[in-house]
Amino acid sequence: MNSFIKLSIYLIILIIHGCHKPVGVKTKDCVNKLTSDDKKLFSNIGFFYYKKIMKWDHDISIAIKGDDIRPEDPETVRAIVAELTPLITPLKITLIKNVEKADITIDFTYEITKLDIYGYTKPEFRLFSSAFKKADVFIFPIQKGDYRWRTVQHEMMHAIGFNHNKTYLKDAKFYDTTMNAYVLKSYDKADEDKFMKEHRKYSETDKRMIKLLYSNCIPLGLSKKDFDELIDSN
Repeated sequence: MNSFIKLSIYLIILIIHGCHKPVGVKTKDCVNKLTSDDKKLFSNIGFFYYKKIMKWDHDISIAIKGDDIRPEDPETVRAIVAELTPLITPLKITLIKNVEKADITIDFTYEITKLDIYGYTKPEFRLFSSAFKKADVFIFPIQKGDYRWRTVQHEMMHAIGFNHNKTYLKDAKFYDTTMNAYVLKSYDKADEDKFMKEHRKYSETDKRMIKLLYSNCIPLGLSKKDFDELIDSN
């Protein structure tokens, strides 16, 4: 085996080892304080691509753009950012006008590039890292009013590192989170409109999940497997 192949294998091993973050004491202490429901929910929504913790490790700048920016959209984004900012401390979120320099862009667009959804988020990650490099959020023109607000709210959860709640699992239950499909006793328009208006803010469950993800006891690259083994042992 020549030296180049040996070096390549060594580098691959280092990369794999570096991307795997074993459960530490801080993580154990943190998880021990969670309720059983919060452990299950975080296991469900807290692990993004590759079943690892993937989140921002620096302050975040956000800019909006698009050919379908409605009068209420900038205020929607400002209000959601104001809610998120204290939940991801010590990181900060800043709204800027320069789209090219923004970490997260929110594109209110007329062009529907994916069917059967109201928007989506396209993240980019740093090479050999679980840290976000950039995220592009696309909001389609289908929704309006409080429904459009909730779409932005939901996509921003993706943009900071959350996945959908796996409601198809046999043991899944309803959690009051933006990452969950909402369940109502009645889907009459008046009842659904009332629900949307009353749920403009992130739920207490959402807030706990966001604080947990951005706490220093949940490291970048922590695997879902390690987290699940930890909560199963408690």
